[in-house]
Amino acid sequence: MNVRGFVHTRTSAVTIFRSYGVVSIPISSVTQMSVSVGRPRKSRERGASPSEKPKRDWGSLFFTVIALVGGFHALLMLGLEGSRLVYTSREVTRLGADISVLQEDIQTLQAVVRHRNDPAFREQLARAQGFIQPDETRILTRTP
Repeated sequence: MNVRGFVHTRTSAVTIFRSYGVVSIPISSVTQMSVSVGRPRKSRERGASPSEKPKRDWGSLFFTVIALVGGFHALLMLGLEGSRLVYTSREVTRLGADISVLQEDIQTLQAVVRHRNDPAFREQLARAQGFIQPDETRILTRTP
């Protein structure tokens, strides 16, 4: 007798599908059982010859393609995030150097503010910008 069914692990029974209905039998009363895993091929059920090519399973092919594309995408995203990490660490280093230069500029400007009323300091700033006293003579030299 060729019947199809499945085993219940919780109820310890075999469910058999017959043409007239479903029968449930306790496992202890089953004397012989053959188990097949997977879905049966339709071409074999119809009595086709064994040399005939089985139909292609498009579902598993689609799943395989999606899995490969997803894996490639994951590797691509890991590479992208790695390059972003390197770029960000370089920018943090560069901005840290910029901050130290700006802090030195702040200290210089605070020194100018502290000495803003000192006439000697003002004269020194004017001479640094190229100004001279009215009674002085400017001499320009050319370097060879």
